[in-house]
Amino acid sequence: MNKEGRTYRGVLYVGLMLTKKGPKILEYNVRFGDPECQVPLPRIKNDLLEILISLVKEN
Repeated sequence: MNKEGRTYRGVLYVGLMLTKKGPKILEYNVRFGDPECQVPLPRIKNDLLEILISLVKEN
């Protein structure tokens, strides 16, 4: 995205399917309410609020 001039700061979940021709993107989203979020969120050791605030403040 940076190469295209579209800087993104945040969380992006990508649903992939591995095929013989390589990985294919099935879907992507950014919502914390989706089931994909249930796996990575409990693994975060730092304060999630601090992480999100630093994303907003970073230039």
